[in-house]
Amino acid sequence: MTPSQSRLATDAYKAAWDIASKTYDSFANTPDYIVKNHIMIEIVCRMRQGVKSRRELINCGVRVASTASGQTT
Repeated sequence: MTPSQSRLATDAYKAAWDIASKTYDSFANTPDYIVKNHIMIEIVCRMRQGVKSRRELINCGVRVASTASGQTT
């Protein structure tokens, strides 16, 4: 990963977690670290598939957070 890709991944991860943590009051019985790991893995996988849009990466992260928490959007 290049430094710019690393910054993009970190920025998208932080933004997705901020949105997800405010949207889903409690992540059922799922610990935060598991939800955070799901978000980061999804963002990195999407970047490897060629996604370069910050907004799209954030949306993917929030979507996977809802799945990891057992909630639906």
